[in-house]
Amino acid sequence: MGSTALAPDDWSHDFSDLIVEAQRDNNSERKIEDIFVPSAIKPYKQVIKQWKQFSIVISKTTDPLFPTPPSVHEIKLFLRWLVRTSHGIIGTKINHVTAGNRLSALKRAIKLHTNHVYSNKETANLAAYITRNFLKLESLSTASYTKPIANLVVAKDLIRFIKLCNEY
Repeated sequence: MGSTALAPDDWSHDFSDLIVEAQRDNNSERKIEDIFVPSAIKPYKQVIKQWKQFSIVISKTTDPLFPTPPSVHEIKLFLRWLVRTSHGIIGTKINHVTAGNRLSALKRAIKLHTNHVYSNKETANLAAYITRNFLKLESLSTASYTKPIANLVVAKDLIRFIKLCNEY
């Protein structure tokens, strides 16, 4: 048994709210804070700012924010531009992990603005580009720094606890 659709003259319901919702741009009405988890908001804003700069300087476009999904080639150019213009914390350039994180943030932003998701093959191609080609082409840093076991707030709390519980 299939469902029967109503003819347009049989529509006695008010669909004005649905029509308004369909005509409204989904992303303009939603706040970024509602879409992303808190840890993804800062990378999103940073990569959008960098993409706009890249679009103006390199692509020479007047509408810099994803009118269409960028090709893999454009993303590779963006990553090369990013490595050349960004400064690292440890060395003079950002490291490969930071480049991978920026790539993830960029893909998230592209998905949000264009609803385009890159295939597994394209994603693997971009990841391999960072890990293999960048090391040769752009002298991408592979340096890492040791991370503390606990962050500053936790360390202060532990020190306070030890002082308070000291019997001697």
